[in-house]
Parts: sequence; C-alpha cells; structure tokens
Amino acid sequence: MNRILKLAAGAAIVMALVAAGFAHADINQAGTTAANFLSVGSGARVLGMGGATLGLTDDISSGAWNPAAVAWAQRGELVLSHAGLDDGSAQEWLGYGGRFGNSRTSWMVSGLYQGLGGIEGRDASNNPTGTLNASSMAFGAHVAHRVNESFGVGFAAKGVSEQLAGSSGLGMTFDAGATYRTGNLGFALAGQNMGGQMRYSGVPYPFPWNVGAGVAYTLPQSGVRLALDANFPKAYYNDVRLGAEWRWREMLALRAGYRHEMSDLGNDPLSGPSFGLGAGHNGYWLDYGYLIPSDGEAQHRVGFHFTPGNFGGGGDGYGSIESMEPQRRPAKATPAPKPVAAKPVKAAKSLKPVEAPKAEVAKAEPKPTQSKQADESMSVTPAVRPSESKIAPVPVGATETKAAPAPPEPEKVEAPKIESKPAPPAQEAAPQKRPDKVTVKDGDTLYSIAKRYGLSVPEVMMENNLVNESVKPGQVLRIPKKR
Repeated sequence: MNRILKLAAGAAIVMALVAAGFAHADINQAGTTAANFLSVGSGARVLGMGGATLGLTDDISSGAWNPAAVAWAQRGELVLSHAGLDDGSAQEWLGYGGRFGNSRTSWMVSGLYQGLGGIEGRDASNNPTGTLNASSMAFGAHVAHRVNESFGVGFAAKGVSEQLAGSSGLGMTFDAGATYRTGNLGFALAGQNMGGQMRYSGVPYPFPWNVGAGVAYTLPQSGVRLALDANFPKAYYNDVRLGAEWRWREMLALRAGYRHEMSDLGNDPLSGPSFGLGAGHNGYWLDYGYLIPSDGEAQHRVGFHFTPGNFGGGGDGYGSIESMEPQRRPAKATPAPKPVAAKPVKAAKSLKPVEAPKAEVAKAEPKPTQSKQADESMSVTPAVRPSESKIAPVPVGATETKAAPAPPEPEKVEAPKIESKPAPPAQEAAPQKRPDKVTVKDGDTLYSIAKRYGLSVPEVMMENNLVNESVKPGQVLRIPKKR
C-alpha cells in the first residue's frame, strides 16, 4: 500500500513539475485556432471532478477526453450530457458505445453540439447591424483495443462544422490515447484535436490541440477514486486538475474537484472548484456537476448514464473493469426435463397358435361311376382358420363328413402396465458455510462466489462497495453475514 501511494505521489509531482515548465508555452497563440468549442469539455461526472479523468477507465464519457478509456467498456453504454455555459450558450453531448462481440476491441460514436445563440453584430462604427446566429457541431468515431491485461490504446476521428451567420467552416481532426493500469493505479497519456485543419472559404486554420497526462488511484473496498491530470494546450495556459469521487453501494456518488490554470495574471476565469453528485440503480445513473469559475457565472452540468445491455459483448451504472479478460457467468444448470408419464397402452390381442383339427372323413365305398377327381377331393383335409366358420365346408362330390370341432376362442392377453415415474428434479448443491472473507481465485466470478455461499450478486457488491461485477484473482472480498 505504501509503495503504491508513494508511486502515485511521485507521478503527481512529476506531472506538476512538467506543467510548471510549460506554463507559458504557446499562450501567444490564443485566438489563432478554430473550433475552440472542442476545448470546453463535456460530461457532468467528469467536470464535477474538476475535469480530471484521463487515468479513469470506468465510463465511456471519459472517451471524449481519452479514447483509450473506451478499451475497458464491456457492456453497451449510453451517456447524455447537457450544460448551460456562462455566455448564455448551451452544450449537448451524446456518447454511445460497447464492445465488438467477445473481442478485446471496443467502440463508441459521439456527437457534440454547442449553440451560441444570437450574437449582436456591429459595424466599424460600433453601430448594431442585427443578430447573428452561431452554432458548432462535431461527430466522432472511436475505436479502442486492450493489448493485454494492463495496456490499452484508442483512436478517434472527428468531423467538425461551424456556422456563423453566412460563413461556415468544415474540417477533420483526430484524438489518440494510451492507458496503463497496474493494480488500483492507472496512468494515461492522451492527445486531443491533433492534426487536421478547419477551412473557412478555403482559408485553413489549426485546431486547438492539447496533450494531457493523468494518474488515477482507487482505494480498495472504500468506493473512493482519486484523479490528477496535467494538460498542455496549444493556445492557452497549461493547467492542473484534481478530482475525487466517493461511491456508496453503487447507488450514490459524491464528487469534488479543482482546476488551476497556470497563469501569471492571477485568477484565471477557468480556474476554480467544482462539485458533483450522482444517484442511480440497476444501470440507470443521473449526474449533476456544478462549476464555480473564479471570474464569471457558475455553470450547471446534467448527465444521464444508461447501460441498456450488451451490444456485442453485456452492469450497472459506471464500473471499473478490473480484469482484462471478459467476465463470463457460468452457465446455469439446466434442470432435467420432466418425463411425460407414458399412458398404458393395451397390447394387441395375441393369439395362441392353434393347430387346425383335421376333419374326419367317413370312409365311403367308391362308386365305379365317380370320377377320379371326386376320389381325390375326398382325400383333402381342409384346415380351419379361427376366422372361418365353425363348420368345415364339405368338398363338392365328397361323401357326408362330420363337422370339424370349432377351435377354442383365443385368450385375451393384456400387456403389463408400465408406469413411468418422473425423475427427481436436479438439486443444486447446498451453499457452503459463509466465511468472513474470501480470496478470489483463477476462474472465479462474482456470480460464482455469490452462488457458492447462497447470496445474490448485489449483496456481495454492496458489502464490498464494488462498482460493477468484475473481480480479479487475489482480490479479497467480504462475505455478508446472514440476516
């Protein structure tokens, strides 16, 4: 624990020193870039933590700041965000993403809109010329891949459009990022709006690119996350951002943060604290952020986070995916089908083989006038079948014979009734005795651990302040006591 804390503190110091070293870089280029709405930032949860998010990988809204954060998305997520900015404009952001099947590759599409409302136009003599409408939009496609259990990379391409009265501009730019996680510690490096140009009537303008580095730490079993970012933009002061979040049983979140612009002009308008809170259950989350700039009106951010299901991959709300490999719940044992009781079927009447009695033919003296055919017919012994008449027919031309005795009626034999008893239902193994704590082993999932001790997954999550269902080998979990 001490080693990890020292490592996190060292990383924070290095980032602060690097930021201080670049404090005055490119400030003279302020106002020379286009599409500056891309630098405002989006996401109620992120901005409620002062904008510190690069090292976090538990929310696809972080993908707007670091594309590599999308690499840890396993279930489909939908995030909406609304912001009322201090200049009377409004910002809307949408992100929707998930995972490609069972692969290690994830995706996200996003859309950003900022309406500047009506701008009063004036001529060279400062006389009003009317109201001008301005709006800006950007659409992004993000792809991220987890190279291994600890390392992920991401890339995004964005198409940008701006409208100002009768003038319009179009362009394309790119984001890239990488994230490394070890235990409860995460490091990230990201670049936004890198490359590309914005063109107005054929005249090119650069985008407001930014390079940022971040570190994040999660305090085990406490629900607390800490994040620290340092940003180095092209056309503004460098800044340092610090944020913290506390989660209670995946139903309530409290957040706070601070952003400091490294300006030598005193209180910069963008510097100041921020606060936020969130509440949700069963995959639905509502977030609120409140930003207090040092100079200007406070800003309100509202966000909605929804986990509708597994879009090519299958959580509740936000959650850090602790394991690189996708977690799969063991297949539920399928109970044996209940056998259908066989109806007793009466066996067909069986006939005992009965020998046909030979008809006794009375000896008659041959007449000289009878034909040879008659003599032959007198020697015929007809067989009596059960279905034939009880009296044997007398051959034509034969002398009178005695009637053959009728064969006995065949006995009716019924097949024995076979009663089929249904197989006893499959019984689940009795839950094991609950210990106070358990260590996660290879192959264990939160579902299998909960089932082993006769518990539900939410019970184990609430007992350990887990933010999702993912666990990793070696992790120690508290087992709820019987209520």
